[in-house]
Amino acid sequence: FLYPVKIHVNERVKGMFHVSTASKANFAATLAEERLKEAEALSAQGRLNAEVRADLQARFEQHVMAQQDHEQKLKEVGDLDSASEANIRLEAVINAHQKILTRLRTRDVEKGYEKKAHEIRRLIDAVGGSLEEVVSGKTEIESEVSARAEIGARASAEGKMKAAKKKIEEVERFVERRKDRLDAEAGLEAKAQLKASQEAFAEGQAELRAEAYGSAFSSFQEAQSQAQEAKTLIETQQKLDLETRQELNVRARHDADIQ
Repeated sequence: FLYPVKIHVNERVKGMFHVSTASKANFAATLAEERLKEAEALSAQGRLNAEVRADLQARFEQHVMAQQDHEQKLKEVGDLDSASEANIRLEAVINAHQKILTRLRTRDVEKGYEKKAHEIRRLIDAVGGSLEEVVSGKTEIESEVSARAEIGARASAEGKMKAAKKKIEEVERFVERRKDRLDAEAGLEAKAQLKASQEAFAEGQAELRAEAYGSAFSSFQEAQSQAQEAKTLIETQQKLDLETRQELNVRARHDADIQ
């Protein structure tokens, strides 16, 4: 009953407050992530059937297309920094949720839940297809930065370095605060993502010193994306675990009342 209200009314109203193209792009990425979170929660609860999966998948793809339209408009007016930020946000979301969906599917396969595993597999394939489009957009942004005059390319690289440094430091603090609440698998995966981010940042610094500004921009963009993915992975997995425990508790109380 509440779901149509959420997507047809609440989200539409929220969308009215996003006026700038950059803001619209980020909001579209947020909506795409919401659809994946819903699919994950339903899967964890054993309620992701073919009809629901197809609906969430179609909505997810619509949000991704909307984000890419806004991102393209940013590129057309030369706002590559905002286009890059929007791209990073969506890439991190897709990468993180692809890992979580894969983890859920693996558990279903191990338990012999073939139908559930099949539906998640179809969603993973769709998410992977969208990721290819996002990565293509990122490559296009990097090419345009490389094609800029030296002064412009250097400014873009230095700006991206600052953004990546800020994001890495933010995620380092985030991981430190939550380290005691992370399960082993999520913790190791997030730390690996953060390490990859730090390595990409160091590579970007070396390229910046060598005046390879296009390459430096690309490395800093990758560093920022990897760090954001680590944070998204932790946030989503912890929220999913909490919702799953709550659902199991509700079912247990319901079964106890029946008995």
